[in-house]
Amino acid sequence: MDKRNAERRDAKWFVRSEKLIVRGISLLAAVLVLAQLALHFPAARQLLSRTEHWEGTRYVTE
Repeated sequence: MDKRNAERRDAKWFVRSEKLIVRGISLLAAVLVLAQLALHFPAARQLLSRTEHWEGTRYVTE
């Protein structure tokens, strides 16, 4: 009986952990996409990346 209870407890823990990991990966992927999209706008690019200030040619939108 104890072995069966331990297996159920372990299975529940695994399912909860897996859901948390999937949610975390999804959140990080969404943040990555938003950060990449934000780089298309000069104001956001200045906040996210300081490298452009050190480059010789500034980014110009057409």
